[in-house]
Amino acid sequence: MRKILLVIYLLSISVHFLFSQENYVLFKVISFDAYPANDCEVYVNGELKGYTRDNGTYDFYYDSKAKSYLIEIKSTIEKVSKRFSINIKNGKPELKSDFIGFNQLGAYFNIEKSDKKIDEMLVYFKDAGVTDLFVPVFFDGKTIYPSKVKGIKSSKKDLLKDVIELAKKLNIRVHAVLNVLNWGNNTEGFQEYLMTNRKGNWDGSLEKDKPFVSPAHPFIIQTLVYLTRELAINYRDLYGISFDYLRYKKGNISNYIEDDFGYEENSVKMFQNTYHIDPFSIKPDTNKNSNWYKWIEHKENLLINLLVKMISAVKDTNNQIKITVSADPNYLYNRGKDLSCENYDDISEFARVDYFLMQVSYKNLENDLKALEPFITKTLPMIYCDEKINEERFNNLIDYLKANRYDYFFGLYDSYLFASKNNCEKLIDLTFRR
Repeated sequence: MRKILLVIYLLSISVHFLFSQENYVLFKVISFDAYPANDCEVYVNGELKGYTRDNGTYDFYYDSKAKSYLIEIKSTIEKVSKRFSINIKNGKPELKSDFIGFNQLGAYFNIEKSDKKIDEMLVYFKDAGVTDLFVPVFFDGKTIYPSKVKGIKSSKKDLLKDVIELAKKLNIRVHAVLNVLNWGNNTEGFQEYLMTNRKGNWDGSLEKDKPFVSPAHPFIIQTLVYLTRELAINYRDLYGISFDYLRYKKGNISNYIEDDFGYEENSVKMFQNTYHIDPFSIKPDTNKNSNWYKWIEHKENLLINLLVKMISAVKDTNNQIKITVSADPNYLYNRGKDLSCENYDDISEFARVDYFLMQVSYKNLENDLKALEPFITKTLPMIYCDEKINEERFNNLIDYLKANRYDYFFGLYDSYLFASKNNCEKLIDLTFRR
């Protein structure tokens, strides 16, 4: 009986080698910081097959008779994964490179304004290799989750919980985005808290139809602190909190009477108590020792003080949450002329910010990327398009990012770009390092 079993066993081995020619190829996984990514989980067709070694390498065994394999490499440290297919052609795997990289790819997803369901969009994001999803949770003066903060409109359905749970299954990190001072077009309930220009109006500047609230008003400060603390307490699986619209309204310095904001009672009193100058008497002056620069610095400080309070509310509750702030990379080069007052240099020095989401225009790509170079180690360039771009222009964008080494870390504001098979393939190809 034993002899019969032995013969059957040997025959089965012969049949296995005859019809299933198993080979292997070695590839190396590298982390966000370009160091070897060790102890990563490697899944093949949905099944955990092993882990990367200390030097980041992994032996991928394949059957030369197979057509393709679905590979997913999960970093338990970074809480992200990359998923891609490897096709077998002429008995060999079609690997674009034997270096697999955890490039950081951000995406912006406004759930309430999307024409697609959450789970549908998340599949697009995963297929493209998205690692970080930035989800607006407070905009137009309301939240997308049930909030207990007084004076705030909130959703009865918890959309934030839904997206966090679905993203966690796909190993995508979720950042909650708060529109800090832009509370939308409906001013009902907070008219008295709006920032105003010298004429006492809220609807001037280039952003005429966007009412902004004042960073100097105690109610606004308290409300925003409560909101950030609420997020940190109730959503423990949040990877980060991101602060957008932490700025004054944009405008032209030549039209400063209409376009310069910050003349609310609280703001004016603070400035007068500090400098003993009437801000209404100040005229634009590019001299850095001028009263105009004192006024600019005053507004910058109001924004920083608000940010510090919000960050403290988060870190005192959940120290693991990452903090990001949106900013225009060109501000420092136009300080004194740019009325938004988003001084990310001072923010970096005085606030515990992990990195900035630098807003990069597709139309001004080269100049904007050049402007953020001094802060490149603390930056995730987030590219936005003023108009819809076709496949050819998207391909040109990716080629430019690769040629200039920005493909390791960047993001896209326009979520429709991920709903294209071609675009997803171009983006996931960035996982393969050359």
